[in-house]
Amino acid sequence: SLPGNGNGLGNDHPDNDVESQRDFWIEQRDDALSHVKTILASEHRDIVIGPRDGAKSLSWIRDGLWALAHGHRSFLLVFSYTRDQALIQLGEVRAAMDSPLLLADFPGLAPRRGHGARNTLSYVTVSGASIMARGQRETVLGARGLGAIRPDLTIWDDGEAEEGKHNARIKAALLTKLTSTILPMNADMAVLMVGTPTMAGSLIHDGVRAAQHRPGVLPDRGQWVTRLRFRPHYWPAILHEGTPDMRSLWPEKWSLRRLLRDQAADPDGFAMNMMCDPSLQ
Repeated sequence: SLPGNGNGLGNDHPDNDVESQRDFWIEQRDDALSHVKTILASEHRDIVIGPRDGAKSLSWIRDGLWALAHGHRSFLLVFSYTRDQALIQLGEVRAAMDSPLLLADFPGLAPRRGHGARNTLSYVTVSGASIMARGQRETVLGARGLGAIRPDLTIWDDGEAEEGKHNARIKAALLTKLTSTILPMNADMAVLMVGTPTMAGSLIHDGVRAAQHRPGVLPDRGQWVTRLRFRPHYWPAILHEGTPDMRSLWPEKWSLRRLLRDQAADPDGFAMNMMCDPSLQ
């Protein structure tokens, strides 16, 4: 069920305003975030691509806490491109976990007392679940939670360089980190990559192209998506563009009229940040 309607995560969950976000959350629930139901399986790898300010982080926080609260996963590892971004991500998780209603339902999510249980980039709950955040340039070799458990749920949120600072060399280095360091940490780990492209041919843009059944635009052709068994899920801000069914992904937030106006004013920026497909430029 949707948050606030009996899923046990507390009535003040961040996306409790179901009416104003109905279309957006139903799209995510039914198609992209099926990992809520299948996160119990061994290997599970997804890429979720959507517009800027589209509540993508709220989605994984919701689902990650669901998995921790019910004991389906024990060690959440969050990656962002920089350490500062990782601090923000962990802060948002902590803010969600500080909900009195959530803790009333799941007291095991409260922070554990004691030395090292809670610091700038890590957090251990009463139930023993561990949460850690890292920048892409920081090492995670040997990362273990309470009881020496290895990460079993990894989130990659805004894990690439920002627009104007990204390039093919950085992409190759990030892909090496994903394949050589992150994925081998636990063969049974659920992995979710979340973001908006910052460059044509970026890792996240490769997910867009894979969802469209098209090769990536750089020489590597984005073949890693299929090779590593990632499932792409892609939502542009304008759905069914150019057809009679054209509509806004989230009309309560972005009216179609506003989106079309913004697209006409800045076609390149809109293609990157809202349609999530800079190859449209």
